[in-house]
Amino acid sequence: MHARAAGLPFTAYPSVPAWPSGVCQDEQIVVVFDHLRSRRTRDEITEVVERLRPDALVIDAMMEAAYDAAARSGLPTAVLCHFLASLFCGSWAEMVMGRPAASCWRGSTGCSP
Repeated sequence: MHARAAGLPFTAYPSVPAWPSGVCQDEQIVVVFDHLRSRRTRDEITEVVERLRPDALVIDAMMEAAYDAAARSGLPTAVLCHFLASLFCGSWAEMVMGRPAASCWRGSTGCSP
C-alpha cells in the first residue's frame, strides 16, 4: 500500500531543489551528502514533526539529519535500512554520515545496531 493511500502525508524538503534532469547523483555526491546531513534538513524535519505530532518516526538510514531530528523529538524511532546493513558498519557509512553510524543509532533509537 502506498503511504499516501494510507493517509500518510509526504513532505518535500523546501531547501532541497528538484534534481536536475540528466545529472547523475554520483556526479554531485557532495551535494547529495549535504542534503542528507545538513542542519537545514534536520530543522525542516523537526518542523514537520512538531506540526504533525506523530506517535513515532520512521527515518532513512542514510540521513544523519533525520537521526538528529529523531533524537531531538524523543519519539520512538524505526530506521529504514534499504541496503545491506554490513555496508553501514564501516568506512562507507562514515563517509555518508560524517560519523560512525552506531553513534547515530544510539542517539535516535536508544539502542545499538
